[in-house]
Amino acid sequence: MPRLLLLFSSLLFLLTNIHGQENKSWTLPSGDYMKQLIHSMQRGESDASRFKAGIEFDSTIHSFLLNDSMMLQPTSFAPNISCVQPSDQSWRLLTWIIPSYEGDQYFYFGYLQKKGNDQTGHQLYRLSDSTSVIRKPESEKLTPDRWLGATYYEVIPNRRKGKSFYTLCGWKGEDKKVTQKVIEVLYFDKAGAKFGMPVFKKQGVFKSRIIFSFTSQASMSLRYESSKKAIVFDHLYLPKQNGVADPSQAGPDGSYDGYKFKRGSWIWIEDIKMKVKVNSRH
Repeated sequence: MPRLLLLFSSLLFLLTNIHGQENKSWTLPSGDYMKQLIHSMQRGESDASRFKAGIEFDSTIHSFLLNDSMMLQPTSFAPNISCVQPSDQSWRLLTWIIPSYEGDQYFYFGYLQKKGNDQTGHQLYRLSDSTSVIRKPESEKLTPDRWLGATYYEVIPNRRKGKSFYTLCGWKGEDKKVTQKVIEVLYFDKAGAKFGMPVFKKQGVFKSRIIFSFTSQASMSLRYESSKKAIVFDHLYLPKQNGVADPSQAGPDGSYDGYKFKRGSWIWIEDIKMKVKVNSRH
């Protein structure tokens, strides 16, 4: 859809230019104002109207984060925006979507805000959805400006070789037929924020992130279960036609698998027994 891609590219260009200056007189917007923007952005009568509202919404969030570098203000003033952060509140990750009017595409946006110290200062990263150009999504190591778009709802702190990293659970709509869930990794090094780390081991193979694809008509659970000390998720039955798998026909079969954290890696576990069904939303 060249026209829609052109609109999306124009939106990114405008956002880049809008963010060149900080609004010194900025004040916290009202919840009603943000609700109206989000409604236009996600339910507008055309792609153009949705992207127009998206520009204003993104600019508002950007100004909010610039003027709240210490992360003292809650993000609850913006409904339908996902915000996750670790228990030490050293960073926060805000993500949201703009669905196309036809419902066959999703565009992802977000910011990563990290508290600094006397040497580094506070850092604010704008996330750039690069889904369409990432050819090996489960193996590539990514950065904020080359990000596999998703909206995140859970963060799990981990350590590997004495260094911290964070495992994220997220939702990623693809089109009318297929929905995805994602297990992502976020970490920080001297160069800045990074996404993806080869810590997911299944049958001797390591991946940098895990992506599940299934029919949009079904719900798939994916969340950390403290009682199991594992990320637990629905096992997806994936039928094949002529030897070719079709994700639009995949769905939960009533059993559960998972990843258990051991010695710095997430190790795949098959057929986890659950007494109570995991929350179907996550």
